[in-house]
Formats: sequence, structure tokens, C-alpha cells
Amino acid sequence: MFKLSRDLESYKELAESLGDQVYYTDDELVGIVYSICNKRYSQDKPSMLTFSQKNELARTLHFDYKADNAKISRILHIPVTTLDSLFPMSISNKR
Repeated sequence: MFKLSRDLESYKELAESLGDQVYYTDDELVGIVYSICNKRYSQDKPSMLTFSQKNELARTLHFDYKADNAKISRILHIPVTTLDSLFPMSISNKR
């Protein structure tokens, strides 16, 4: 898991330096989430985080990893309505 997240972080930094935007799959973001949980919160998985820690992690995924509300909801098990209130500009036009 560490190697996977390290490789993804390197790819993100390279893409950003080239002015490109990185799109992560759910599997890649799950690896990143587990890595962040371990480093930042000393927890093994996101389900062990408090509500405020999950909100903070959702902000990180939204702003640093450009994850949309639906993807964050699937990964962190936060209701989409909660995320829509946190990130109203990200509400998709499909709903």
C-alpha cells in the first residue's frame, strides 16, 4: 500500500508540474485514503475516523485530489447531501 500511494503521489506531482490534471480511479483514491488515515490520524482505515476527521479528509480529497462528491461519498461513506453542502460548486448537473 505504501509503494502504491508513493507512486501515485509522484505521478500527481509530475502531472501538476506539467500543468496537467490527474484523475484518480476509486481504487487509487482508496489507497491514498488509507495512507492519509495512517499518516495523519494514526488509524488503520477511514471507518475509524471521527465525523470531523472524515470532513477534513473529504476536503483534502476534494481540493488536493480533485475528487467529486460522488466519489468521496463512495470512499468515505459520507452522504452525498452532506458533501453537497460542503462543496456546493461541485454538485453535478445530472441531479
